[in-house]
Amino acid sequence: MQLIHIIGNICAGKTTFSKWLQKQIKDSILISIDEYRIKYGDGSKLGEINAWQVLIDDIEIYLTENKTVIFESSGTAWRTKYFPLGLAIYINTPLQECRNRIEKRGKTNVPWPYGGNPVDSLQPIQEKIDQKVAYRQVHYPESIIITDNDHFHEVLQHRNFLNFVKPLAKQ
Repeated sequence: MQLIHIIGNICAGKTTFSKWLQKQIKDSILISIDEYRIKYGDGSKLGEINAWQVLIDDIEIYLTENKTVIFESSGTAWRTKYFPLGLAIYINTPLQECRNRIEKRGKTNVPWPYGGNPVDSLQPIQEKIDQKVAYRQVHYPESIIITDNDHFHEVLQHRNFLNFVKPLAKQ
């Protein structure tokens, strides 16, 4: 029963990294808040609550089944306090790069619960992420920060990653 939380801003590379990581870990489950927003949300606050509740329930089920769960989100939601402490991997992509990726992708099919354009949410989300990451670094020094998401393979060599995930890695 392991939880790996992939944290980063909108379009930081969380999904790309999470899919790559899932290939590295035997029998792992990938859960993304965006997928739950698409399936269970509608862009309203009530829809957001519903999406999170189903997501939390699913994570709890997978963890009780002794699955390794790779969970990706911005890491800023209060709801993440319900999850057992696992390994946190923060993808620190510059805001301008996130903006460029959002603009390149164009309209998203993810119901956005916070109104407005996701580009306008980048800075406030980043400030919350920075606070959470600073807290985790002090209280949970096993957290990993990736500053260049083009070098995912370097995570495999990180001491904290090896200690936490190596027993789960695919043979």
